[in-house]
Amino acid sequence: MSASVCTVNPPGHDWQNGLVCRWCHDTRTVTEAILSQLSSRRGGTPADAQKLLDAYRAEVLREAASVVGNDDDCDCGGCDTCIPRKLAARLLEMADEGNPVGSAPDNGTVARRAHLAQAIGRGGRWKSGTVTDWYAANGYTDCTVRTARGDLAALWQADVIVMNDEPGVRYYTAARQGGGRRG
Repeated sequence: MSASVCTVNPPGHDWQNGLVCRWCHDTRTVTEAILSQLSSRRGGTPADAQKLLDAYRAEVLREAASVVGNDDDCDCGGCDTCIPRKLAARLLEMADEGNPVGSAPDNGTVARRAHLAQAIGRGGRWKSGTVTDWYAANGYTDCTVRTARGDLAALWQADVIVMNDEPGVRYYTAARQGGGRRG
């Protein structure tokens, strides 16, 4: 918590069972929110508690990733440098999978995904590498393979594209007319 007194609302912060005060936009940590919920006389709903726990899980996974990760540029895949870096990447993926509080896609992400969905709709087989090449060709300079995987997963979850699994390869194609999944 940045301040114990809300500068906009003299009676105090109004957290709305979340992490940001609705009045002054101060933030609190997930741990502070959970403790507040557990000690509050009125408490929150089970759904509120679950959102906070999901956010706490993501926070812990991100901290763990920062501990085990490294900046070495080796890419052999099996040395003492590569294995922790792969573990850190997986921990970050796990943190994002829960869609914790505050991680709803921003307007830029939504626009990029819509643009990608339009490109996939033109046909072809799309894998994360294909998507990263498409990002580069279309000016999305800060996008990585992780971004591509997240975008493909989000479009698949929304039934915009179809996941196809064949022995040794997974790729995505445009959804058939009328939606529906295959694979």
